Amino acid sequence: MLGGISELAEIASIRAHDFNVEIVGVFEPRRSRDTFVGRPVWNCITAEPLVDATIFTTLTSSNETY
Repeated sequence: MLGGISELAEIASIRAHDFNVEIVGVFEPRRSRDTFVGRPVWNCITAEPLVDATIFTTLTSSNETY
């Protein structure tokens, strides 16, 4: 899962294919859309599926996303 919608999240999504990493969605507390780069966006931590890791890709509010 990615933590934050940003240009960095777009790059991570593209590069994930090179490393056999599956990105299941994006956590964005200030959600402004339902999908991002073809994956679901969640704004509530309890709505997310169980994941192995979250890569923080927010560029402005990392504390809020955390």
